[in-house]
Parts: sequence; structure tokens; C-alpha cells
Amino acid sequence: VWILVAVAAIIFWLPQLYHREKAVKVAKPSFTVNSVWHSSLAWQVTFFMGLQSFLFYCFIAWLPAILQSHGLSKATAGWLLSFSQIIAIPASFIVPILADRLNDQRGITAISCLIYFMGLLGLLLSKNMILLTTSVALIGVSGGACFSLAFTFIGLRSSNGAQAAVLSGTAQSAGYLLAATGPILIGYLFDYTQTWASSILLWLIITLFLLYAGLGAGRNQYIFPMVEPKQSPN
Repeated sequence: VWILVAVAAIIFWLPQLYHREKAVKVAKPSFTVNSVWHSSLAWQVTFFMGLQSFLFYCFIAWLPAILQSHGLSKATAGWLLSFSQIIAIPASFIVPILADRLNDQRGITAISCLIYFMGLLGLLLSKNMILLTTSVALIGVSGGACFSLAFTFIGLRSSNGAQAAVLSGTAQSAGYLLAATGPILIGYLFDYTQTWASSILLWLIITLFLLYAGLGAGRNQYIFPMVEPKQSPN
């Protein structure tokens, strides 16, 4: 399916080859692509991106199986997974707006991670439908919030377009590489322990690391300071 989309994009792009314009020279940035790896702030943004994606991919892959282990039917488990994705949508739109209005995003990051932790803890301990649904809702809301925060950090921690491009490439390439290991790791962990409790405990620990990375990424700084960060209206 995605191949068809790519082919369609190529067809629409081909005419542009006949309308090339002379490249405009731009000032050389005062940093290199390699230097982003020496920025602790860039690493914090990258780990926040990777860890929130790690949790999201694991959640998408294994939530129905976890809910079935609590006695829910396949259909109900599937509907709760859909519910978690639907309830994440408002958070993914609202959180970036709030984050952009704040000079420092550590507070909203801490709240998002705390909600994530509470949802996962509920998933570990809950035994009835109401508590499980509440836990899934908390995970969905916090997952949507952390996802949008990860991309918001890329813009807020960059002082210009060149920095944003480098940080985006770093955070997404390294971050998604880390995240891709999640579902496979959880599958092996379940095969080894024969219980989902160990997987959820691992997610709880990862949420703490997510909080740590987010508190660093939420600081009002740039990865390569060129000018003082602009003070946003509260």
C-alpha cells in the first residue's frame, strides 16, 4: 500500500525536474551535523523521542493480549485499544499549544509522565473492567501528550531551521531505532517469564527514564545557543 503512495508522489514530483532554479547561497551554520552528538540537550530530546515511541509501540503490540490475560474477550480488548488511540487525539493537539506558551516545559512533561505511570500501574494492578478502562484511558492521554511533546521539543530547542533539521534527523533516526526494539523485547520477556507483570514493570521503569529525559529536554535552552531563547507569553 505504501509503495503505491510513494509512486504517486514520484509522479507528481517529476515535473519539478524541468523547473529547477539556481541554488541560493546561504550562510554556513556555526555547527556541523556531527557536533549534535556532543550536545547533552540533543541527546535528551532524542531519548525522550525514543522512549515515548518505545512505550507506544509496545502498547499497540501487546495491550490486547494483556487485557485478555485479565479476562476480557478479544473483541473488548480490541475496542479498548481503539479507545486508547481515539482519546489520545485531543491531548496530541492541546499539549503542543500549551507547551509553546510556556517558557519552560518541564512541568507539563512531568504531569504527562505521571499520568503515564499511573495508567501503567493501574494496568498492572486492576482486575475489573472499570479500572482497566480508566488505566487504558490514562495511558492513551499521556501517550498522545508525550508524542506531541517529542516533536515540539525539536522546534523549541532549535534557534533556527538548520538546527531543527539536524535535531529532527538525530532524534527520529536514533529514537525510532531504539523504539523498534520494544515489541520484540517484550515478546521475548513474556516468553521467558510467562507473565505480563514483568513487562509492565519494565514499562514503569522506562517511564521514569522518560521523565528524566523530558525534564532535561524541557529546559528553556537551545542545543547550540546562537541567541537567547525568546520569552513566550504565559
